[in-house]
Amino acid sequence: MILSIIIVNYRSWGHLQTALDALLPGFPFDEWEIIVVDNESDPDLFNEFKSGFPEIRFVANPINSGYAFGTNLGATQATGEHLIFMNPDVIVDCSDIVALMAEKKRLGGVALLTPRQVDSQGKTQKLFDVFPDLLNHFRTVKGLLRLIKPEKYPNPRANIKTVIYPDWICGSFLLISRKDFDTVGGWSEDYWLYSEDTDLCRRARDKGLRAACTPAVIIVHIHGGSSRHSESVTALSKLEVVISRNVFAQRHSKGLRRFLNHFFIALVNLPVLSLAAVLNIVTLKRVRALRVRGRIFSQLAPYYFNALKSGVWLSPRAIANKAIKP
Repeated sequence: MILSIIIVNYRSWGHLQTALDALLPGFPFDEWEIIVVDNESDPDLFNEFKSGFPEIRFVANPINSGYAFGTNLGATQATGEHLIFMNPDVIVDCSDIVALMAEKKRLGGVALLTPRQVDSQGKTQKLFDVFPDLLNHFRTVKGLLRLIKPEKYPNPRANIKTVIYPDWICGSFLLISRKDFDTVGGWSEDYWLYSEDTDLCRRARDKGLRAACTPAVIIVHIHGGSSRHSESVTALSKLEVVISRNVFAQRHSKGLRRFLNHFFIALVNLPVLSLAAVLNIVTLKRVRALRVRGRIFSQLAPYYFNALKSGVWLSPRAIANKAIKP
């Protein structure tokens, strides 16, 4: 098998249907395979959807174990020499994949590759960024750095014209060889959701492997297929963004630098969220944006308290995954 395409689905059957409808015409099943891992799988929906795609391997995961756990689960089923990790809200066809694989071969020395991504209106989506560290946690500071040193701090939403080699690339559609994936150690399950791609690229760089973005291939990424179902899911997703940044800081910095990274992440988020939580009470919970932020604060504050007390910065959901994994 030359290529395995791994998709982690979470209640995104409509997006997944659209993605598969675009991907399957002309799909070379004798050389490529598709593996869909369904998080928090509902047996009825799972079996109904699965029956429409007999050529695809579906894996029912009974819990919502997050992205890294799901992708690693899919990777254990994969037999391809190359792997593509793909979100269910990405639209791509076989010709795009052939072109991306050819581009990776042409570039040489690139371990992780992602194409340019646009939304349904053709607007360029975030493709890459620098590793989060110290003052670049602040958007204003990062914006100034992009003005002062654009070669070192490129705009991650720029319409790139040439191949670039950033610190990290977006994991929503990522091509890597099985050999390099195993060398890096797969996706880190210390992350329940978000920052897994940043961590993967950091560990790849530590082993002398490079990540790249190419404008030679353009795909559509609709965004939000698994994270915008309800207020509770939206709040949980945004909460995990902050937690994952702390996990990255804990894993990839030490001493005073580690302390400052945690401090700056908290400083960026806690004051705004605490104010929103107060306003949410004052407005009798009538404003959706305030309700969402209130939910985030109610879980983020105890997370920081427990992390400072125990020294464990993982998401409670990532900890729960580790408890059930053999």
